[in-house]
Amino acid sequence: MTKGGLWKKIALIALAVLVIYALVDPPWDSEQDPAPTNEEVAETVFEDYGFTFMILALLLAAAMIGGIFIAKIPYEYTRRIEKGKVVEMKIKRRNQRRKRGGA
Repeated sequence: MTKGGLWKKIALIALAVLVIYALVDPPWDSEQDPAPTNEEVAETVFEDYGFTFMILALLLAAAMIGGIFIAKIPYEYTRRIEKGKVVEMKIKRRNQRRKRGGA
């Protein structure tokens, strides 16, 4: 038996003992408060933390818009491969001007 294999088995047995101990005698009280209802959660989020919730919503919206904007920027990727390995990679932004319609 290899030394690495022995340590793996010892770790597995220790983990199994911890899991069994946690299932048989959990370290928390089994008499817990009931789970909050949907109304209680909504009241907490929108009344107690309403301003924070709105700021977070604006921040996430700005991040999504920025991500879409960055994803639409055209880039040109070039890479040189020698013996199956990438030895050089260049990424540059393409300058594209949009043609305007009209006369």
